[in-house]
Amino acid sequence: MSHWARRGDQIASCVDVGGSCWFRQQAALLQQALSDRRYGSVVEIGAYPGYALHWLCRTIGLRGTAIEYVPSQARSLARAFPSVEVLEGDFLSPATFASGRTWDVVFSLGLVEHWSDLHVPLARHVEMTAPGGTCIVGIPLHDGLYGRIMRALDPALHAQHGCYSVAALRVAFVEAAGSGWKIETCRAIEGMGFWNCGLGEWVGRRGPTARAFGHKALGAWHRTVTRLPVPSALRPNAILVARRA
Repeated sequence: MSHWARRGDQIASCVDVGGSCWFRQQAALLQQALSDRRYGSVVEIGAYPGYALHWLCRTIGLRGTAIEYVPSQARSLARAFPSVEVLEGDFLSPATFASGRTWDVVFSLGLVEHWSDLHVPLARHVEMTAPGGTCIVGIPLHDGLYGRIMRALDPALHAQHGCYSVAALRVAFVEAAGSGWKIETCRAIEGMGFWNCGLGEWVGRRGPTARAFGHKALGAWHRTVTRLPVPSALRPNAILVARRA
């Protein structure tokens, strides 16, 4: 918990991630996957800062639930998004929500890679998905260039992340889910980006001037490069969308 608690708990509720350079392709993919379904509920696991959940609720018209295990961040979610149900606790613990409770859409972004065994968190995602529902899992791809950069810049941060590939995510989900599921997509996504390799945090530790200049420079880089075609090996994230029968 200490790593995430150090990230702070302030939320700018006005941020619209749907058009951001960090989330544009994922937003389009999710909208395509969900807009033709008559779903009513969605839960994001590890929801802080809640931007993606807020976007899904507003765009698709879903009742939102956020699960967050850092207490201060759970409180911030409740303040920033009063229409969202916030559950504080470990999503693997039966005490966090009622036994057997399910949602039409279950998703997490940048969560499951923190486990040494992907099957553990993915099996819980499967359990939480209602019949006919959709499970969405996004992870940073640290099995290549971005993982090597993170290991060089911040070995401690790198140690908290599993270096999983697109193929590893697919195989682990198939094994965790068993029969009755159809994977609709599992692929690398977004343009070239260095925000998920520890570079932003490293720049931030250089002091206020470096932080201000560096973050602006990284932002300009991302806004430019994410609009360009890049090889799959340089895409920074993977996303899996699976439908339950």
